[in-house]
Amino acid sequence: MLSNSQLLYDLLYYVPSKLIPAILGFILVIVLTHSLTPDEFGQYATILAIVNLSDTLVSAWLRQSILRFYADYQVNGNTREFQEKALSLVVPATLMVGLVTGFVMRALGYGLKQIMLALGVLFTQIIFSYLTTLYQSSRLARHYAMVTIIQSTVQIAWVLGLVYLGRGGYPLAVLALAAGYLGGEFYIFLRRAKTDVHIGLTFRNLDWKLNRNLLGYGLPMSVWFLCFQLLFLANRLIIGSLRSYEEVGIYASAYDLIIGASNLMMTPFLLAAHPIILQLWALTGERALVEELIKRIFRYLLLLFAPMFFFSLTVNEELFCVLGRGFGIKGWIVPVLVATAFCGGFSMYVHKGLEIAKRTDIMMGVAALTAFLNIMLNLLLVGQYGYPAAAVIALISYLFYMVVVYSFARQYVQLRIPWKSVFRICVAGGSAGVCLWLVKQIMLTITIDSALRIGPSLLLSSGIYLILLIVSGELMPERQQFLAVVSRYRLNKIARKQTF
Repeated sequence: MLSNSQLLYDLLYYVPSKLIPAILGFILVIVLTHSLTPDEFGQYATILAIVNLSDTLVSAWLRQSILRFYADYQVNGNTREFQEKALSLVVPATLMVGLVTGFVMRALGYGLKQIMLALGVLFTQIIFSYLTTLYQSSRLARHYAMVTIIQSTVQIAWVLGLVYLGRGGYPLAVLALAAGYLGGEFYIFLRRAKTDVHIGLTFRNLDWKLNRNLLGYGLPMSVWFLCFQLLFLANRLIIGSLRSYEEVGIYASAYDLIIGASNLMMTPFLLAAHPIILQLWALTGERALVEELIKRIFRYLLLLFAPMFFFSLTVNEELFCVLGRGFGIKGWIVPVLVATAFCGGFSMYVHKGLEIAKRTDIMMGVAALTAFLNIMLNLLLVGQYGYPAAAVIALISYLFYMVVVYSFARQYVQLRIPWKSVFRICVAGGSAGVCLWLVKQIMLTITIDSALRIGPSLLLSSGIYLILLIVSGELMPERQQFLAVVSRYRLNKIARKQTF
């Protein structure tokens, strides 16, 4: 199937575009927790939360609109025209959002230094989002991978040099983000001719029809993204307001490690699958093809997440031994955050029917209702129970969103859950989790560091999980695909020898 080959080809580049930044992101969190106190990390996380919420107002509608309408201009060879017109909206929208962000932060009592830090990251982040979306829309997966790797590499180098070694404090940690975005933008500027990226800006001959399309399609998506961002960022602001920045730092560092691991697995699928889903619908209009693609992606994600969840039931506080003193969480909160990561990631596919049908207004309404529920519950419970309540509320919010939004989306695209696969994967993951618990109990009798104990235990349990999947026949499709690839390779090799 064409969609299969496209998905696998793009994943070859999108995986490293997330794998390397994710690894560097883990290192970044570890370095920052050893360089900053929990209170300082809490201030760093709070400013980033404000920046991401503000960025959503511009970047969210921009990304979705470009992904939706850029292909029309590509067909006619008018990509330069599209980019100039799109940029004519980005610049004033960025300035307006930056102005509003500054006023709101000042009204909430933030200092001038914090406001300037936030605006510096915000402006560079919006431009970075715009340029990388052009790469994704043009399916320039190789260049997309390169620019994200450069961005994350510059950021970690800045943090190591100026924050860890230079002891520069959280302001320089915030500015590391801006430095990373500028590094990626510099690469895009150098490669602009070969990648068909145009930086020019014009306000002449504005295409009001295009502007209406971009805003009409994208603004509901922008509000949707803002509400979705609130599900995992608002609680940080509320914890900081009702509890302390120290608790924000403890919760945010653990959450970022877990969500970073989940995004490492989920985001490559989403980056590769989203344009393919839209192309399939535009070319065929057959929802069965879209449903089959989403079904395969759900299975892949479950294969990756099942062992994470079952392992987190046994191994939790050991996962955060790499963080600095005073950081890390333990107990039941860890599997709750893992389940939240899976629900948050898969919810991107639950509403695909509404995206295809251009019913982003419904998505916006459900997301707004979910965000309101989330904020109210956080305001009601976090003051008394702290970040454990925020973790549970996040999971409840994502589950609520998935159920409600699917009740509207199912008339366009239905979820075809492979229940046999779900059963086999959960049995294999649960069995491997039990083995991990048994091995952990045995290893407790050995007087070595907990980090050294948990490494071999996880490797052994992962091997058991893989063996159980093979024995149950769950990996049979992958085995057949692998054998087919090997067979084609051998036939091609024989054909080349016969040619010569």
